[in-house]
Amino acid sequence: MAEAQVIPTQPIRDLVNWSSYNTQPYVRGVRYYASHYISMYPQWTNEIHDFSFSGSGFQGDVELHYEANTLPYLATWAPYKSRIIINVNDNGGYHSNEVVLHGLKFMQGPPSYWNGTTIANQGVSISQTVEYWFYGGIPGDSTGGDTGGFPSSREQGALYLNSVAGTFSLPLFTLVNYTYHWSNDITAGRIMGFEGGPSGHPLPPGHLAMAFGHLLLQRVETNVASVTLNYTNTSGTLTNHCAVVSVTTNGTTNITGTIRYTRMPMGWDIPGTWFSETITNNAHRFFELNPGMANAFNWPFIAKNLSSGTWELLMDNRHIVTASSIAWSSGVNLFTNMNGWLGDQRRAVQNSYMDEYGVDHVTGLNKHDAGSFGVHGVWDDINFKSHANAESGNHGATVVANMASSVGAMRTNSYYTYLTAQQTNHTFSLVQISFEITSEDDPAPLVY
Repeated sequence: MAEAQVIPTQPIRDLVNWSSYNTQPYVRGVRYYASHYISMYPQWTNEIHDFSFSGSGFQGDVELHYEANTLPYLATWAPYKSRIIINVNDNGGYHSNEVVLHGLKFMQGPPSYWNGTTIANQGVSISQTVEYWFYGGIPGDSTGGDTGGFPSSREQGALYLNSVAGTFSLPLFTLVNYTYHWSNDITAGRIMGFEGGPSGHPLPPGHLAMAFGHLLLQRVETNVASVTLNYTNTSGTLTNHCAVVSVTTNGTTNITGTIRYTRMPMGWDIPGTWFSETITNNAHRFFELNPGMANAFNWPFIAKNLSSGTWELLMDNRHIVTASSIAWSSGVNLFTNMNGWLGDQRRAVQNSYMDEYGVDHVTGLNKHDAGSFGVHGVWDDINFKSHANAESGNHGATVVANMASSVGAMRTNSYYTYLTAQQTNHTFSLVQISFEITSEDDPAPLVY
């Protein structure tokens, strides 16, 4: 029996730790992950922030960084459920026992944090529910991916922590290494990793694998939106999470209208030029290894009773995809399609989220130092982490008070990202371009 999907009923409040996998210039996978919630639930200003640090192990994170980088947010997020999401990393060479030891420390905050000697109550009361989600890590760069048994052992520690926390089982290592074929890729095409040679960071497709793993293990909602047109009955249009108006036909070769989606799916990096910026990262190659994952999320455009032949979908007079009348009748999934506005808006969300981090849209490198403002004339994550680092000797209410302005600035950044996810009207036209069908199956291609 399929597990029930979890549909949010409140704004998302996540604090995520991916260690150096989410520090400059590698700000990829977490933004792919975050874009799901930002784009699928644009009715809310969703706050998905980060407490990742390069080279920091599990123990260092909980003892040196955890309180100042998370408590100030949690202290302002009531009444919304908040989540601490941690990807168990390989820094420190831990096995399961060490993962459990330090993971239990994470679960005591709030209200208790490391004071330099031990975990102690810091006296700040949090009224909302705080959940703890621990993910097994990713493969090591060796044959089979389970380097020395460390990745699988760390995953066992994460699974135990989730059982204690009462959250879902999150076997990320097992999922990406075996189901997503990372173990085979290590000694074959090396599409998903690793960057900079052995023992480096995941490549963009690897980051997308991690994002997929995080989301699907959370049992997120995978039906994005749908529209069903009927060429012989234009008043019989069916919609879900969208509105379609002014549907008209022209003989037997053209059907047009205006569509407004209420949401869209997550995005990721693909090569191309957006907003005068040339992107070279190509996370899309994840689907070469995992073609079935192109349908992990459903965004179908369906058209019934078309004349036999090949039809092209245009939106705002820009090419989206071409498929046969047979394929349109079954539905063409637009999830992996980045043509036209489908790519533009998802790229805009990506860019805005990178602005929250203060990193360049192309290189992923920091755009300024901690003494300067970010893109919107307010502090961003660069400033936030610098301010949090300055609080290393403080605890509890003092940290919350001193970090209040930084939290407010990050909320402003999240609001700008919320704005980029708002939907507008788009004209569409489905035009017959050939009376021939070249394939009875005619699935929509993965790369357009």
